[in-house]
Amino acid sequence: SRNALIKGGDHLTIDGIIDRQKRSVNLTGHVNYPGIFAFKDGMRVSDLVSSLNQFPPGLDQEFGMISREDPLTGLVSAVSFKPSNVLKSADSEGDVLLQSRDQVMFFSDRVARGPQLEPLLGSLVAQARAGEQEKIVSISGSRLPGRFPLIDGMRVSHLLKNGGGLQANYADLDYALLVREEINDEGDIKVLGIDLRAILAKNEGPEDIRLLPRDQLLLFSKNENKATRLVDVVERLKEQTELGELAKIVRSGGSVKFPGEYPLTQDMYVGDLIRLSGGLISSAYSQSAEIYRFNLQNPERAESSIILSDLTVSQSTKLEPSDYAEFRTIPEYREAETISLEGEFVFPGNYVFEKGENLLSVIERAGGFTDQAFIGGSIFLRRSLREREQEEIDRLTELLNNEIAAAALSDAGSDPISDQRLAEQQAALASLSTAVATGRLVIPLEDLIAGLSMDVILKDGDRLLIPKFSQEVTVIGEVQRPTSYWYDETFKQADYIEQSGGFKERADKRNIYVVKAGGEVLVPKRRLFRFEYGRDGVEPGDTIVVPLDTRSSVLRGIPLFSEISQIMFQLSLGAAAINSFNNTNTD
Repeated sequence: SRNALIKGGDHLTIDGIIDRQKRSVNLTGHVNYPGIFAFKDGMRVSDLVSSLNQFPPGLDQEFGMISREDPLTGLVSAVSFKPSNVLKSADSEGDVLLQSRDQVMFFSDRVARGPQLEPLLGSLVAQARAGEQEKIVSISGSRLPGRFPLIDGMRVSHLLKNGGGLQANYADLDYALLVREEINDEGDIKVLGIDLRAILAKNEGPEDIRLLPRDQLLLFSKNENKATRLVDVVERLKEQTELGELAKIVRSGGSVKFPGEYPLTQDMYVGDLIRLSGGLISSAYSQSAEIYRFNLQNPERAESSIILSDLTVSQSTKLEPSDYAEFRTIPEYREAETISLEGEFVFPGNYVFEKGENLLSVIERAGGFTDQAFIGGSIFLRRSLREREQEEIDRLTELLNNEIAAAALSDAGSDPISDQRLAEQQAALASLSTAVATGRLVIPLEDLIAGLSMDVILKDGDRLLIPKFSQEVTVIGEVQRPTSYWYDETFKQADYIEQSGGFKERADKRNIYVVKAGGEVLVPKRRLFRFEYGRDGVEPGDTIVVPLDTRSSVLRGIPLFSEISQIMFQLSLGAAAINSFNNTNTD
């Protein structure tokens, strides 16, 4: 009694809380009312829970775990149970008999189990002695991947359920792996092939392998690049290869979806490697493959041989360590290559062309041009040229950045010209940063049609744009009012420049040039005290360009400026032509 009087010679003992908990069990996890409950002999899981109403929605009825402590040794072990068995029938075989200090864990079927299992997993790792492997297994590629305690008699099917089962439309049932660590000081591994179809059809059958400590089960998607997931496994197999041995890996190359290196499993055939590599692609030669095989039996020299594998026969060639399988492409196969004919064609659209086919051939297939076609203003675009232009823009941007950085180190503030020069550099850099490569290829389409020029051999992704006839002449560059004017056959170049308000102060009057509607640049030829052009007069669709005089005191210190200025004009003209074409065809 609390009120009992203590007298001399009395001995008082106060039990600790830990002693009280020796006769208790702990209910945790995905339950409505977790807590510590008094233990009684013969107690089972059903004495803690007996109805689905005691759980929040989403209870995993296939996976439950008990963390159990041995009263004599203090060692922790794990016991698994199925909540569905407990809820269906109390005192059944699946209704586990509890021991004092058991921790009974329930789980959600939507949340990873890792955090809840971590204390139990930590105890299993900590109590493993030298020469022992901790009793932990893992699964990846499942719906709820992670590490789990190894239960006595545990098989692949049990681990699969622990990991929440297969993901919807995810698992490749034809391929799964079990990575097993050998019991040796080097930590070597071996890789076992797992037949998921057989396991799912019959649990605990001969294909349902019993698990060992530290086993790792790897599941894959049908469309997954398995080689990327298996990089670490392949590297470990290579590292553990001893002198005079070949690594237990195989390689695929050529016309498969995911060529790469893969672990060699027992009784692995070429067909297995094809499935591993994502299957043959459409261009693959499906009749045979070449296997390159190495032999290290001669210590003086590595030998190799080539084996032709018949792909029409299942399991035709069994693979050996370090085999390399090359899957060929169908002779003369190539992906369909197309050109886009847009604008004033009788039948515009995308056209597939044969290898070596020319532009005129495709134009003829498109019915030729309409009556409104402005052939002289054609715009021919090529993907490879666009990429090359972008590389040039990037190169100039880097060089200009370096020039600006070098100028910043000098005392630019003391020289007004230096300040102006820096401003010009920064303006040029801003222009470059917004420049868009077009990939325009200037072709003499009128001469080509007349048979006066060599025809264009097509490349995949080419585009030919034919606009309607243009009646404008554009003036850009160092003039007061850059704009476009209605074509006047009586006007010469000087008349259009005069209409644009004349030259600006820094205009380079000696190097004015004309860009024809088709993109051709006409540079003036020097004749005694005057300039002449290869063609007389300005024509509809032409652009007169008045460049900046880079010989001025401000621009003389920017060696790149002339090059940048010319490129920017060409890019802006190409972009303007494309935009004008798009706007005209949209209207």
